Amino acid sequence: MPPCFKTGGGTAVRINADTEKIDKLSTIEMVTLFNNEDKKVAEAVSECIGTIAAAVDLMTEKLKKGGRVIYLGSGTSGKLAVIDASECPPTFGIDDNVIIGVISGRIEAVAGWKEEEALKAFEKAGGNARAAILSLVNDSSKIEGD
Repeated sequence: MPPCFKTGGGTAVRINADTEKIDKLSTIEMVTLFNNEDKKVAEAVSECIGTIAAAVDLMTEKLKKGGRVIYLGSGTSGKLAVIDASECPPTFGIDDNVIIGVISGRIEAVAGWKEEEALKAFEKAGGNARAAILSLVNDSSKIEGD
């Protein structure tokens, strides 16, 4: 796993101690807290720029060879995979089958959680050696490819 990825001991969902008492805050304090939490995202991304660039290069290589990029996720990560992939055709003018979002458990999981079906969903989406896989399952995000 690249050194820029930090996991929380295998727990996908955990309580953020900084936001535990959010319901006791005033609106301005809440919005300030949201803003401070958002800043952490930019800091985390800056630690991973090299890894992100390598992932983009891998996906670009796959696309140039006629492959696809498949976002694969479970739970909230799967929902985000589907949303992000669905924005690629109108944003970048590409066909619907080039960047694909897969949520394990299919459409039923949009309102639920079906993590155990991730691999089945990937295979059904046409996942193979020509596809770049962006896995958004649990804390162990990784990029795979030839």
